[in-house]
Amino acid sequence: MGVCSHSKVTYYGRKNGKKVQKTVRICNCCGAMMSDEEILEQVSKCLGWDNE
Repeated sequence: MGVCSHSKVTYYGRKNGKKVQKTVRICNCCGAMMSDEEILEQVSKCLGWDNE
């Protein structure tokens, strides 16, 4: 079983018109396979942020 390292990334968005931010841990393997925009889209969906 392999061990994958993580990095912390802060994403910014809006919820109910107010600015919000969330720091998440991203697996380096997933970060290599997904673009920043794709990860932000997933974070936005999970947290219920407004679409920009």
